[in-house]
Amino acid sequence: MKTRLLTLMSALFALMVITTSCGSDDDGPAENQYYWFGHEKVAIQEVKGKYRIAFHSVDKEKITSELAKQGLSLVDVETGISYTSEGVTEEAKKLFKDYLTATVNGDYDKIKAIKPYTFSLLPYYTLIEDGRELIPYMTFDVKLKDGVTQEQLETLATTNNVILVEKSAFLDGWYTLACTNDSKGNPVEMANLFYKSGLCEYSQPSFGGLGELHGILR
Repeated sequence: MKTRLLTLMSALFALMVITTSCGSDDDGPAENQYYWFGHEKVAIQEVKGKYRIAFHSVDKEKITSELAKQGLSLVDVETGISYTSEGVTEEAKKLFKDYLTATVNGDYDKIKAIKPYTFSLLPYYTLIEDGRELIPYMTFDVKLKDGVTQEQLETLATTNNVILVEKSAFLDGWYTLACTNDSKGNPVEMANLFYKSGLCEYSQPSFGGLGELHGILR
């Protein structure tokens, strides 16, 4: 009886190992460690200690002061991309008015003090394939599947505190959305979530540093 019990326990343990080792066809990097390029997963890795922030110009002095207390400073300060087409939503116009972007190098425990003065704080990434550094943007682009409405997209965006920026005036079914610190995930996570939602044919976060072709699905 004891031998049979040990044999059964061994079999159950082996089954657990097999079950744990064999995932679904969707197995891959962690949720924020890949993005979709078309229908292909591209593996990426978060860079520790390097962040890109977006903030309104009026808050620059507060951010600079807080960082100075930690022995840190802003680098690569740039004027943010403006959205001026007729299709830009009022919420996006307000968010992207008179703002700057910058890089901060340092430990997150020191940097997090400036988060209340920013509306986006994102980690840098590198491509696993060749180690290229990816500059994080707070936007991602989606193309809706045939039959999916803008209202359905807006519902998903609202549920995840994602801002609808604009509908493309040139490409049918394409939309730009933006994540803020209030969103339920960063642009990589949200782009993946929108892709998995079944509403989008394509869903890809925006990065700088990808190159002319690989970074632009459209």
